[in-house]
Amino acid sequence: MKRNNSMNIAYVMMILACISMCWLIIPLIWLIPMTLKTKALVNEYRPAAALGICEILFGALFGLIAGILVLINSESAYVEESTTSSNNLQEEAA
Repeated sequence: MKRNNSMNIAYVMMILACISMCWLIIPLIWLIPMTLKTKALVNEYRPAAALGICEILFGALFGLIAGILVLINSESAYVEESTTSSNNLQEEAA
């Protein structure tokens, strides 16, 4: 499975943005779906310029960082996740 560490950081930043803005109900209407879309970008590349701009506009400081990370996201940043532990288990079973 491919994974992008910068998108994982952006996802954590969006969670922090949701927590910091939890007392404001209206911004959460935008922050929660943007957080879920950012989570989807951790494992699969999709162009998301509009998402990055919305995160910058609505996410305060944490959203600014996450939005920049989403805007600079590229398909080449996705690397194959290491599965050495599952490979070792398969070799022992054989």
